[in-house]
Amino acid sequence: MPCRAPGLDATVRSLRRRQQALEALAGDAALDDVLAEIARSVEEADPAAGCAVLVCEPSRTTLRAAAVPTLPGAVAGALAAVAARGWPDRLAGTDARGTPPLLRAVWPDVRSRDLPAAVRAALDEAGVRAVWWEPVTDDAGTVLGVVAQCLRHPGPPVDAALEPLVEAARLSGLAIARRRAEATAEERAAWLASGQSLANLGSFAFDLDRRRWWISENWVHHIGVDSGDLSDAALRALVHPADLAAVDAVIARALDGTPQTYEHRLLHARTGAVLHVRGVAKRVTGARGTPVQIVGVVQDVTVQARALDALAAGEVRFRRLFDNLPLFLALWRRDGDDFVLTDVNRASEELTGGQAHASLGRRLSAFYADLPWMRDMVWRSHTKGLVEATESLYPLRATGEVRHFALKVVPVPPDMVLVIAEDIGQRKRAEQRLRETATLLTQAEQLADAGSWEWDCVQGRGTVSENWCRLHGFDEPPLTPDSYLPVVHPEDRPGLEAAFETAIRTGTDYTRTHRIIHGASGEVRHIKVRGMPVRDETGTVVVMQGVAVDVTEQVRHERALAQHLTHLQLAQRIARVGSWTYDPAVGVQSWSDEVYRIYERDPARGAPGPADYEALHAGEAFAAFRTAMREAIHAGVPFELTLRLDLPDGRQKWIHALGQPEPQRGPAGHVVHGTVQDVTDRKRAEVFRDDVERIVRHDLRSPIAATLAGIAILRLGETLTEDQRRTLDMMERANQRQLTMLDTSMALHRMEAGTYPLDPVPVPLGTMVGEVVEELRYLAEARGAAVTVEDGRDLWAMGEVWLCRTLLSNLVRNALEALPESGQTVAIALTAEAGAAVVRITNPGAVPDDIRDRFFEKFVTSGKAGGTGLGTYSAAMMARAQGGRVDLDASVSGRTTVTVRLPMAEPAVTTSAAD
Repeated sequence: MPCRAPGLDATVRSLRRRQQALEALAGDAALDDVLAEIARSVEEADPAAGCAVLVCEPSRTTLRAAAVPTLPGAVAGALAAVAARGWPDRLAGTDARGTPPLLRAVWPDVRSRDLPAAVRAALDEAGVRAVWWEPVTDDAGTVLGVVAQCLRHPGPPVDAALEPLVEAARLSGLAIARRRAEATAEERAAWLASGQSLANLGSFAFDLDRRRWWISENWVHHIGVDSGDLSDAALRALVHPADLAAVDAVIARALDGTPQTYEHRLLHARTGAVLHVRGVAKRVTGARGTPVQIVGVVQDVTVQARALDALAAGEVRFRRLFDNLPLFLALWRRDGDDFVLTDVNRASEELTGGQAHASLGRRLSAFYADLPWMRDMVWRSHTKGLVEATESLYPLRATGEVRHFALKVVPVPPDMVLVIAEDIGQRKRAEQRLRETATLLTQAEQLADAGSWEWDCVQGRGTVSENWCRLHGFDEPPLTPDSYLPVVHPEDRPGLEAAFETAIRTGTDYTRTHRIIHGASGEVRHIKVRGMPVRDETGTVVVMQGVAVDVTEQVRHERALAQHLTHLQLAQRIARVGSWTYDPAVGVQSWSDEVYRIYERDPARGAPGPADYEALHAGEAFAAFRTAMREAIHAGVPFELTLRLDLPDGRQKWIHALGQPEPQRGPAGHVVHGTVQDVTDRKRAEVFRDDVERIVRHDLRSPIAATLAGIAILRLGETLTEDQRRTLDMMERANQRQLTMLDTSMALHRMEAGTYPLDPVPVPLGTMVGEVVEELRYLAEARGAAVTVEDGRDLWAMGEVWLCRTLLSNLVRNALEALPESGQTVAIALTAEAGAAVVRITNPGAVPDDIRDRFFEKFVTSGKAGGTGLGTYSAAMMARAQGGRVDLDASVSGRTTVTVRLPMAEPAVTTSAAD
């Protein structure tokens, strides 16, 4: 097998590297990758040498090592630093050996060069003894960089040895120039696209053979399409249907060779918004002179179109405003040395009885021949460009009537003036009436315990109203501060004087309350005074005006309120109510001392954590407290709970807890504030009361039942008189009601405990309401009242008969007993609404504000003799037990409506509520 000479192998490798460099140059490789291939081709020619390509940055002040395949980074940096010291813009002139300064040079031995210490150290450490430099330039001679070859042996090169270096510099120049030209082209294209975007411009081309449209990228985004390559049908779909014919005509004329400027509307592809487009189109012909394309530029002129539309609409609105203003308007236009009347509005026409338009075209000098002052106003306004205004009696041309007008002449550049007349006769009459009411205002001051005052800062004198003198006890008005200050309490004089002087100096309002010693009675009174500055045209305070009000009673009330607040704070301490706060952001709860006392916890231990709460409030109590706290923290929902507290020694307490979140929610949730009250004694009292109620219910039922049996036996007697029978009826109703109350009490007890056994059946509410009204007829007659019932015979509810009867009876009885006067009516309405049977009971009279929120709570009553507060409570409980509810509506003043909603049922065979 034949062997090649080593020199030939190196030449082959070098050629291969050069071929790779040329391929990289011709391809899309990055600049540094191309330069690296070029540098490797130099190193292939002399493997013992290293090569670096240094590129001049666009700022032309620094060099960077773009390609250093084998050289250490420190050597590349050192070479860049040395080359940058004498960097030229162009290669001009040569040294004594015929080479350009610095860059085209040979350093046969770097040790003989005058180099910085850091550079020398870097070259020595890498073993570099000689450096051959070759500049990289473009066709114009501009230096783009330098190629440096570093050798590990000293000595000058021969020409053949420099050929790879020179070739590398030439290829590097081509690569750098090409990449920078591409970057410049891309930058210019980007600037052009940005300019088009800023100006809402786009470009297009229509290929007549392919019948396809190309549009620029910025216009693609502007009109909301996905691609800049559109079919003719796709583009026509974007053209407003009303403008398609016009666009087709533009294309036809452009094909004839006439450049076209046109406007039409486009529909945004994504939003459907209407865009107004202005464009220029022309044809492009091929080699044979036949049209091949239509190209052009388009611009979005929607804003301009809308502005023109707005301008036109504004003109219409101005004309409408001009015609509809109640003021009298006349427009005069300059004509030589005179003015001509050009327009009047509808009000002027009506004022003149339809004669104003007949005066159009008349000259100012003739129209106002008898009113020279009016002519002068028009000329002054036009000449000076200022508004002229006056008030004067003016004779109407049509009727001769003289009216009081406010006249204004407004210049309308460049050659018109607008005369505005307002009939101020009513205002003048109102001013007269205002003067007439001045006396009434003085009397009003007396009623309000107020007095007015005014201080002339220039003259140093003051004026006060008559009632001001009465408030302060002056027989004669004080004219100077020296005559007023003696009645001011000595302790308040300095502050009052300082406030008054500050207000004058700064020109600000002031309000102050001070004490006076009444000049007539010697009584100490509290006066609230307010002062307001009045400035002249220069901004200087010239007058202080104000009002003084006797607030002695108000001050007394405020002091009493403060005292009551102090008493309230003491009462809270006596009630032993503790407060707490929980901040979810830090996860820390703070307790007041009273909370520690209630929980019997050492304050040194701090507030408890979640595990401690679970031990203190076991079971359902802890679950309820945890749920309430979560809703308060995360949803801002306040809560109110009564919880059992299990102490470590086995004792139990009951606490009442309230939680109120702050309105503003933080990142971790709402900060919650709350109170805790020890209600153990109250809880024990409630338990005791419930036990007593159960005992009373059982012990009373038997005697009542026996009484009813006795009444039934007495009814069997044949010798009873009518009075005796009425007495027995009354006794029976009373005992039946007591028995019903006991049964209701037992049922309510089970409902409260959640153990009531509901056995629902269809209940005819219409029939039942009629029976309840009949049962309570005696009460209505005793109250002198009437009960009306809207027809509801077909309304049935699903529930228990006696529960429905009892709750309706309680509510109707409550309505009758709540009537404020005799002769009034309770109205009952029965309807079906959204699958519910609804009964509304309305009566005159309002529920007091303080119990509206607690109307259906137990033992809540107000103003009713003998009231127990159980009627509405039991009705609400019975409705809930049957799957319904009872609501209160007090929105109409002086009227109360209670609404019962129960599940609706289909009518049963039975038609009597008694069944």
